[in-house]
Amino acid sequence: MKEPETYRLILESLLSYTHGKRILSQNDVSRLLNKSRGWVRERLEVKKDGITLEALAWKLVKEFV
Repeated sequence: MKEPETYRLILESLLSYTHGKRILSQNDVSRLLNKSRGWVRERLEVKKDGITLEALAWKLVKEFV
């Protein structure tokens, strides 16, 4: 599958926001998006042990773009 144009922009933005932190917890993603942990778990499928920035960027592209 071809990488969407906005994927790199979102990934770069996430890297900047997290100061290079590569794995985010449900709480991190919840705070970042201003959504509940339940929403993050259900809509983005962020598991209890967290998500990599690359996977999160991909899911955000699919969810919002």
